[in-house]
Amino acid sequence: MAHRPLPIQQFPDMALMKIFGLMKPLDVVFMTQTSSKMKTIIRKNSRTRPISMMLISDAKGSYVSIMWGESVNTYIELIVSRTPCGYVDHKDGLKFHPKLFGCITYCTGLYSGYCAIIDFLNELYFIDSFSIDCHWKTQKEMKSIVQYAKTVGLKLDYVRLIGSLTCKSENKEMLNECKEAGTVYLQASEICDFNDLQVDRLTLEHPKNFGVNHLLTTLRCKSVILLDAYLPPDELNEFLHVWKNGNDTFGYFELDRDYDLRSVIGGLEATSVESAVLDGKRVQKFLPYKCYRFNKADGTRALVYCLHFKFIVRIEK
Repeated sequence: MAHRPLPIQQFPDMALMKIFGLMKPLDVVFMTQTSSKMKTIIRKNSRTRPISMMLISDAKGSYVSIMWGESVNTYIELIVSRTPCGYVDHKDGLKFHPKLFGCITYCTGLYSGYCAIIDFLNELYFIDSFSIDCHWKTQKEMKSIVQYAKTVGLKLDYVRLIGSLTCKSENKEMLNECKEAGTVYLQASEICDFNDLQVDRLTLEHPKNFGVNHLLTTLRCKSVILLDAYLPPDELNEFLHVWKNGNDTFGYFELDRDYDLRSVIGGLEATSVESAVLDGKRVQKFLPYKCYRFNKADGTRALVYCLHFKFIVRIEK
């Protein structure tokens, strides 16, 4: 049985937020027959309840995940098809087909499909942010999609690039498009120069040939997490000395390995402490020589410690 669009025009006196509360996931997507006047009202009221969306393109397929608050409302799956029946091109009318946990739309290409959905959602709702999660094989198209989303005023929040990200120019261009995102997650990246990134969080999983010189290029980020990586104690010590004497926004570093901190803190004038306040409120007790405190050149206090088999450096708040 065909899914009918929600007849929202029949409820002019009902509070719009109550209508949203009654909607099923597909109802949000199938409002394609809403009048232009009602679209204006929806757009105005949606600012009190903005949406965010994740553009996903990996080995399993290509999707749009629409999120309202912290809950996922629905998934739209993109099927690339060049048959004349049911496909959508950029600026064309969308045709959705219901499925169990979302819906399907056919498109002539990822760029056409993603841009059409962005236009459709942007017309009805206030989009708080968008994110991307893609394999390097689709990054050329995703780069163009990110550029388009920015031209219509959307803010890039989270980026996850999976697969080997090499030092080829197109890979660097893709990363350059993400330099102002909130969070960037790179898997198996060969790119190790991050001087242009100014993100809140940079996560590097299994970076290739990564050393202290590469770590020093991340100091314009607010926090950095290294997964499945290793830096020798003398390189960590070099990094800490540069960070101690610098004036930057970098405030947190995490490496998923345990260290003998006495081989790391040489020359920092650090003091061993048995407890410290983490996250501004939580008091954490430490075993001997597992936590050190030192002062940065700008007067702020910093901690370097090992906890739960992780090496962590942070500003003490």
